[in-house]
Formats: sequence, structure tokens, C-alpha cells
Amino acid sequence: MIQISVKDTFDKNYIGQYSIHKNLIYIGIDKGCDVCLEDTGIQSNHIFIEIVEKSKLLCHLGKSTDFILVNSKRTTGHKFLKVGDTIKIGDNSLLTIDAFLFQENLKYKDMLNTKTEAILETDKDLVQIMKAMQHISL
Repeated sequence: MIQISVKDTFDKNYIGQYSIHKNLIYIGIDKGCDVCLEDTGIQSNHIFIEIVEKSKLLCHLGKSTDFILVNSKRTTGHKFLKVGDTIKIGDNSLLTIDAFLFQENLKYKDMLNTKTEAILETDKDLVQIMKAMQHISL
């Protein structure tokens, strides 16, 4: 779980606190991002914030040309973050890191989802049975 607050951004509707129950989140202008911000200086997947080694928070930049300000210092590439850090992204967006907690069960759940997808891709008979079962009302 990563908890961040959007303190300022071009579209004031995005201001508020976000608790995202994942170990990796995406921030950018793309609608598929976990935190989507409207800002002319932000790329589609501008930054990724990830919990690594169960106790560290790492920020990656999407492209080598992207940059952010962490605690008012220009940062490119990647940077370890801590609770209380401020991140300026794009022209107007300001975020703070409020909390983070590694969730082991998410990795296990993700592993199960991956294994299920692999089974569905390789076992065509099972897929046909599952499709047929969707049309049966109990």
C-alpha cells in the first residue's frame, strides 16, 4: 500500500489523499495510471513508485528525459523516497509521500493470477468448459 497526497495540480478535482493497495503505482497523464494528473509537463507514465526490499520506496522516471523535483532538488533516473518527501512533477503538480507498507499477499495474488493466465493460454479444453459454464444458470 502506498499513500500519497496530491497537494496541488492544474485540475483541482485531483487534490486529495490516495491510498493505493499495490506495491507499484504509476503516476502520469494516462487514464490507466493509478494517479492520473492533468498537467502539461507530465508524460503519460511519468513516474513509477515501487516498494522494494519490503522496506524501501523507490521512484523511477518513465523516460531518461523526464525529471522531477524531490524536496526541491532536481532528480532524474531513480531516487529512494521516504515518508514526508515532496515531489514536484510537471508544471504544477505537487505530491507528498504519506505512508507505505509492503503487502506480501499482493505478490502471492499476482503470482496466482499469472499462473491462472498461463493455464488458460495452454489448456484450450478448460477454456471451452469455462465458457460453456458461463451460460448455465444455477
